[in-house]
Amino acid sequence: MTLEWWARETLLHAPAHGNVKAESALARLVHVRRAAVRVRSALLALVLTVAGPHAARADGDPRGDARVHYERGIELTERRAYDEALVEFRRAYERSPHFAVLYNIGLCHVALGRPVDALEVFSRYLAEGGAEVPSERRAQVETQIREIEARFAELTITADRAGTEVAVDGRALGRTPLERPVRLPAGAHEISATLDGVPVLKRRIELAEAERRTFDVAFAQTPVTSSPAPAPLPAPVLPPDDPKTVEKTETSGPFRTVGTVLLGTGIAAGVGGIVHYAWNRGRHDDWEAEQARLSAEPPPLDYRERALANNELADSIERASTVTVGLFVASGVLVAGGTALIVVNPGGGGGRVAWSGPW
Repeated sequence: MTLEWWARETLLHAPAHGNVKAESALARLVHVRRAAVRVRSALLALVLTVAGPHAARADGDPRGDARVHYERGIELTERRAYDEALVEFRRAYERSPHFAVLYNIGLCHVALGRPVDALEVFSRYLAEGGAEVPSERRAQVETQIREIEARFAELTITADRAGTEVAVDGRALGRTPLERPVRLPAGAHEISATLDGVPVLKRRIELAEAERRTFDVAFAQTPVTSSPAPAPLPAPVLPPDDPKTVEKTETSGPFRTVGTVLLGTGIAAGVGGIVHYAWNRGRHDDWEAEQARLSAEPPPLDYRERALANNELADSIERASTVTVGLFVASGVLVAGGTALIVVNPGGGGGRVAWSGPW
């Protein structure tokens, strides 16, 4: 048993959260590899020179290719590049399938947070390894499987119609009735159900660790087709000499509508009068202040120009005051008229219109 083999085995089979013994072995493994690189380079040059075409045939050996990918996966695992390491381990298994590589693939899935894939690969590892898996290693892997399964939720999916095609998170499970529940990791999952002639039904559910739940797929009931109902008989027509008075009530009278418009317009005019008055009041204050400055002794040098301007402002203020009064008067008239019309026809009650005639 070489130091390199022992360090690799200790690293690969260590727990996912780290191992001091594995780290120490890894440090010695790196030291050994650095020394071996120089020796391998010299030997490789000698082999290529002497072996010639035989070396070329050796490069195509599946086991040699698998070892290259396997060792590259080990190096990537040491750098915690689990995605890339998983690719290399899979290539190694494809070149030369060996159950031992499946354990490393399973550990990569655990490190990447993929419990479903890890569970599948660990089960394959025990099945393909069989009696070749050491008892201690088998017990460890079985413990890991139980721990993963304990965190899984179990979802039983049923449907109100047989033959419904069910998928979870885009993975097809088959048609109902399903043979067994589906195991899923905790978290959110999307269930989709498809049936010929019926729109696809999608639901999103949240599962907790170790939860056991049943999800029933219920499609909307389609209406039952039957023979068309017979056409209704025409209503009897009363003779012209037997009229019947029918009263029809309108829900809203015209007076109320006009009254509402007048009332709203009157309120708007009143608000406009208040704003106009405030604006004109400010101008009046400016006129008084300017008038006081012009009356001071001695008079300013531009007295004439400023006095003319202030007189024009006074005329404008007087005209604006007339507009303000007009707005207030119009507001009062409109509000009074609108109120009167609404009182005459409150809620359309005053606008009842009765008409008589035959059916």
